Amino acid sequence: MKKRILVAAALSAMVGADAALIVGGDFSGNVRGADSNNINFSHVGAGWIVKNFTWGSNGTIPGPFSGEQATSPSGTSGGRGLGQVNAVTTETGTKLKLTFDWTAALAATGDTLDLSYQVIGWKTPTAPVGSESMFTAINFRSYGVQNMVDTGNSWANFVNGSTGTFVGNSITAYGVFTGTAGTLTSADITLDLGALGLGDVSDYDYIGIKFNEGTTTAIGGGILDNVALVAIPEPATLGMVAFFGGAVFFIRRRLML
Repeated sequence: MKKRILVAAALSAMVGADAALIVGGDFSGNVRGADSNNINFSHVGAGWIVKNFTWGSNGTIPGPFSGEQATSPSGTSGGRGLGQVNAVTTETGTKLKLTFDWTAALAATGDTLDLSYQVIGWKTPTAPVGSESMFTAINFRSYGVQNMVDTGNSWANFVNGSTGTFVGNSITAYGVFTGTAGTLTSADITLDLGALGLGDVSDYDYIGIKFNEGTTTAIGGGILDNVALVAIPEPATLGMVAFFGGAVFFIRRRLML
């Protein structure tokens, strides 16, 4: 029995080596943090910050949600966006894997088939305060990233490698995933920080993601679901995890002989 427990623990450590950076990616439960134009430092770890998106048939804040998806309603003025920012803790690796399901609206054509995404990392040697923005104007497709107002802090765009060290708002690049009208399409996107010269996930204090329906226009009715963002450890790190798990099992087995 003890052998089985040790083996299970080792396997669990190996499976858990891909570290998650999203809270409530399946949109079930109370993971709607706020309805806001901006994602501020006070929103870190709060779940999804939304503007003009609803949760299934229940958009109450806060409280349980009856749907397990984020839906962009038709007829809403302005843009539609949602995102979140989380602290980097034990995550490590030079690559991130972003996956999600996107169902474009049944009547979507052209760029209304698109879901745009932005993944940003922040380094904050100077501690931010709650009211400082990290993403700005999430409901419009301005793709604003803010470096907050503290000297020495910086951001990096994991989509195209751009960086910023200034105080203020910057319109930065984004990725685009094109869906199919009325049909669920799954995205599997690798963001290679190493190839972009951005170092390792562990170099950053916070990582955030933001989604917007469309690239220049949106018609509403698109559905986003099952979002995941995980850090992919280097092969050497995985090897160490496997070796450690095997060593623990071997030592335990020898002691029991």
